[in-house]
Amino acid sequence: LYVGGAILSGVYVGDRCSPMSSSAALICALTHTDIYGNFKRLLKDGFIPFMLVCAGYALLSLLEPVHGIDTDATAPLRENFVFGFWVLLPALIVLGFGILRIDVKKAMAVSIAVAACASFFLQGADLITIGRTMLLGYRAPLDCLAMLDGGGIASMANVIGIVAISSSYSALFEKSGLLDSFEGAVVWLARRIGSFRATAIVGLLSTGLACNQTLSIIITHQLCHHVQANRREMAMYLENSVVLLSAVLPWSIAFSMVSLTLQQGPAIILFALYLWLVPLYWCVRSRRAHQY
Repeated sequence: LYVGGAILSGVYVGDRCSPMSSSAALICALTHTDIYGNFKRLLKDGFIPFMLVCAGYALLSLLEPVHGIDTDATAPLRENFVFGFWVLLPALIVLGFGILRIDVKKAMAVSIAVAACASFFLQGADLITIGRTMLLGYRAPLDCLAMLDGGGIASMANVIGIVAISSSYSALFEKSGLLDSFEGAVVWLARRIGSFRATAIVGLLSTGLACNQTLSIIITHQLCHHVQANRREMAMYLENSVVLLSAVLPWSIAFSMVSLTLQQGPAIILFALYLWLVPLYWCVRSRRAHQY
């Protein structure tokens, strides 16, 4: 449970601070902010809760230490794949382009091209295999490598459909005025408990109804953009509330995808310290001053 919680926490550290993150790109589009500027702010303001999370897992590891490790766990990988600097290069390109603030789409294109070259020249894969893997995902030839199965454009079909349908609700809500009465209630709530706290509550409730991170972010922004006029602050509100809280409800896709991968139940949510401590930290530090 501790390890599952730590992995779930780590997933959302990356989800908030990676130029490849779909949620980060969505928030930038909604708030009209710069993705790299948001990352700089997230890293700066998130340092204290991140260190508290690390301290929490250090304490849990003392309570439940690991006494042994399977040293042969990586043997099948070493026997069937070539490792070296060039294999790391696709990931390093994404990191380097991010540091240089180069457009995300360019970073992805270059990383994919380098990864394809590494597969062809180092791993000995032919062009047909590389193309099929990119489209349909990897299928391991041996049972011991089955943990690597997956990926490919086809595997993203459901996610693409969810994002497309969820995004279409934005215009529907705006044009129909379905959320107008709720916006007034959110403003009333923000005046009494604070803008960020109100945003966090709305984010949790919207996740409970929408069951996915994308639609939850869209609904939360539409309901809460009046309580914080500063676009950069609104981006931080969303990143530190609904993005994380979308994974604390076991029926949300944001959690269930991780749960299926780890083969762990909802109990790991209790030990996903990052998902809890960041919103709590911002609730404590946020003032009751508002910008309407």
